[in-house]
Amino acid sequence: MNFFSKRKLQSLRKKVQKAHDQRERGGQNIDIKNEITAQYELARFYEQHFFDKELPKADIYALECYRAAGVLGDARSQYICGQRLLDQAKFWDAWSRGPLYGAEVHKKYATALYEEAFSFLHTSEASDYALAKRLLGLAHIHGWGMPKNLDKGYQLILDSIDLEKSWDRATKIFDELKLNSPEFFAALQSRKR
Repeated sequence: MNFFSKRKLQSLRKKVQKAHDQRERGGQNIDIKNEITAQYELARFYEQHFFDKELPKADIYALECYRAAGVLGDARSQYICGQRLLDQAKFWDAWSRGPLYGAEVHKKYATALYEEAFSFLHTSEASDYALAKRLLGLAHIHGWGMPKNLDKGYQLILDSIDLEKSWDRATKIFDELKLNSPEFFAALQSRKR
């Protein structure tokens, strides 16, 4: 990391700290949006330095920035945090089932991560964030951290498309989600009736 990157990181950290301190002190001029924006800027900086040897654990720092913004009520941050935690949960879930190294502790990791991921995703979905609704639908369809429920999963995905008013892009969305299956199209047809 060069001199200018180090200065920028220092500046972004100070900006986040200042916004946090201002919110903690209270008062009439509290602007949570400023703190959320500062958290996003810091998260993007960390994401640009994921493989920088001078900034180890940048991925964890970025996740924590999104978590902080999510706790402040930002639906997009809640979705990003939920998505990343869900990815980690799926990793530990698969690892726990592995024939060589799977252990009970890995199941505990997966369970805890699923729980936190779904907490963020449900909160984001409650704010009508379409991508959160879509990801929860995929979790139901694939049985990630919950019993499979195709009907509920398909319904959530269709609701997310309705929410975005993106039926003109529906085919592309189905391709991205790898849902070009007869079951999905049957659910789609039943919804149109």
